[in-house]
This record gives sequence, C-alpha cells and structure tokens, in this order.
Amino acid sequence: MSILTLLYILIWKEFVNDRVKGTKYGQSDEGIGEIGVIIEPITDLEEGRVEFRDPVIGSKVWIATSKKL
Repeated sequence: MSILTLLYILIWKEFVNDRVKGTKYGQSDEGIGEIGVIIEPITDLEEGRVEFRDPVIGSKVWIATSKKL
C-alpha cells in the first residue's frame, strides 16, 4: 500500500500538478484593461458596481471592491 501511495504521488506531481499549477480558479484575464463606469460607489466598507460597455465574461455589470493600501 505504501509503495502504491508513493507511486501515485510521483505520478500526480509529474503529470497532473504541472498542468494545474498555472491555472487561475475563478479568475480570467479577459477584461483586463477594459474601462468601466462606476454605477454604485465603491468604499472601503462596501462593495460597489461597475458597468462595462461590452459584456466581460458574460456580464456587463460587476461587483467591485477596493483594496486598502
């Protein structure tokens, strides 16, 4: 059982992990650089909404949050 487990881990690291490593779950590069219009203000405490001229990943209106620096 131990040998099979080690073999499985080696196979996982060699074939599967390398393919999955560069993916971004729940994120996309589509829409980067697009300019939107704020339709609900974005504050440090509340989310706002941004509307794009063309749909980005299927939606024209997106929830936006601020990142405190």
